[in-house]
This record gives sequence, C-alpha cells and structure tokens, in this order.
Amino acid sequence: MLCVLAITGLLAAVALPSYSAHVRNSVMREGALSLMGLALLQERFRLSTGRYRDSATLIDHRPLPPRVARHYDLQVQLTDSARGFRLLLQPRVPKSDYEPMGLDNTGRKWPLHRWP
Repeated sequence: MLCVLAITGLLAAVALPSYSAHVRNSVMREGALSLMGLALLQERFRLSTGRYRDSATLIDHRPLPPRVARHYDLQVQLTDSARGFRLLLQPRVPKSDYEPMGLDNTGRKWPLHRWP
C-alpha cells in the first residue's frame, strides 16, 4: 500500500507542473481570441458611430470568458477623439506566470508568440 501511495505521489509531482503550464497556455490563448472578438466589436462600433468605445461599453456587449476574467483585467486605451484603440489584458496578479497581451486598431499584436 505504501509503495502504491509513493508511486502515485511521485507521478502527481511530475505531472502537476506540466498540467499547470497547459492550463496557463490555454487561458492565454483564450484571452488572445477574446481580444480579437473585442477588436471586431470595436470596428462595428466605429462603422456605426464613427468612434471606438471604452472598456465598460465593450464588457457590457461582450464580457470576457470566466476563465480569462479570473486571471486578467481588460483595459482599453483610446487615442485622441477615439479614432484609435489599444486593447490590453493585464494579469490580475502582477508577478504571475500570465503574460500581458495586447491588440490595437492596426492589427498589431503582442507578444507575438501568444497569438493563434
């Protein structure tokens, strides 16, 4: 019985970091996809009203998925006269393993390795 418990504990210790990295990567990928959806929503707002919108308006129309919202906060930076935008996902815990991600109205994405 002790051998079975020791082997199970060893397998769990080896598998847990790999599983945690997989979960983190999937949350960041889902965050990137959410930013693309929000950028499309911004473009619809611009086409209908001539202006981009702030984060409160975007979240009212398209909230972040729960898994993403647990780890990230959305920030929207508008240029003068709201004719340009930058969408940012900032980690809720500053020194976590989750990276900040962003997308702007020109299609520039960062960091590039996190985008599908």
